[in-house]
Amino acid sequence: MSLKRLLLAAVTLASVSTGLLPLTVSSARAEIACESSLVLWSVSRKFHTYDRNVIKSGLRIEELYDAHPVYSTNHTSDTLIPRQYCKARAMMSDGRDRTVWYVIEYGQGFAGVSYRVDSCIPGFDPWHVYGADCFTVR
Repeated sequence: MSLKRLLLAAVTLASVSTGLLPLTVSSARAEIACESSLVLWSVSRKFHTYDRNVIKSGLRIEELYDAHPVYSTNHTSDTLIPRQYCKARAMMSDGRDRTVWYVIEYGQGFAGVSYRVDSCIPGFDPWHVYGADCFTVR
């Protein structure tokens, strides 16, 4: 490890331990939340792409509403990645209402900056990528 990297790691660790650089879900959630239009757009876009390339049902999400957090994890729990687990209702193009489960993982976007959203609609995960009934994003 180069001296520059070692120094950067020491400064980052000192900033985190003194509270100058907060690493909690609550501070990250101030920027992005379950009901954020960017997050809801990401959920809709991912379903559209997944449907077009994998399940080919021809359905799309017309509207996402009633989005709210279910629970969250932060750096004091078992994981080092803060996550916000969310639930919303989706009005689908077939007129049916379905539950959408999704998780926002902070610091997991491109190059570790921003966030990543994984989502699942029960019944639309034929290979159980997210476990039975979308268990891993609940």
